[in-house]
Amino acid sequence: MSRSFVVYAKYDMQVVWSQGISQTAKGDVWDSEAELVKERPDLFAATPTRVRGEVRRAPVVDTPDTPADQGEQAPPPSESARVVDKTAGASKRGG
Repeated sequence: MSRSFVVYAKYDMQVVWSQGISQTAKGDVWDSEAELVKERPDLFAATPTRVRGEVRRAPVVDTPDTPADQGEQAPPPSESARVVDKTAGASKRGG
């Protein structure tokens, strides 16, 4: 017995294609080997496009898992970021 793979329709629409006109409804499950899917793969998704009872969740924020990650220090400042005292050499020039 062969394993069948499915895809999910992305849109509610009528499609005009080489075999005529077909109706798609967002979320409908189609066999990935169907002629329409092969001819118009842009109309289908590999993951479900409509999930019943879907709960909207806040975005997940990536937080450090270990205390060691929290103790990371910033790298030392670059040479161009260091403060230079320009008045120290002025007395040697007779200024």
